[in-house]
Amino acid sequence: MTANEMKPIVEALLNAPSCCPELKAVAQAWLVAVGTNQEATVTGALLQEAREDICTIEHTLGFFESPAAE
Repeated sequence: MTANEMKPIVEALLNAPSCCPELKAVAQAWLVAVGTNQEATVTGALLQEAREDICTIEHTLGFFESPAAE
C-alpha cells in the first residue's frame, strides 16, 4: 500500500472518536513524516501501534464469549 492509499485511512483513524491518544499521536506523526526520510520508520511505528490498539471483531467476539466478560 502506498502512502497516498494510506493517507485517507490514517486521516479517518484520527477522526474516529474511539481512537486512543497514543494511536492518534503516532498517526499524526505519520502524516507529518509522509514524503520525508522518516516515513519508513514512522510507518513501522504506526503499524505496531495499530496492532496493539485496534481490536478486530473476532477479538471482540472472543472476549464477549470468555469468562472474563462475565
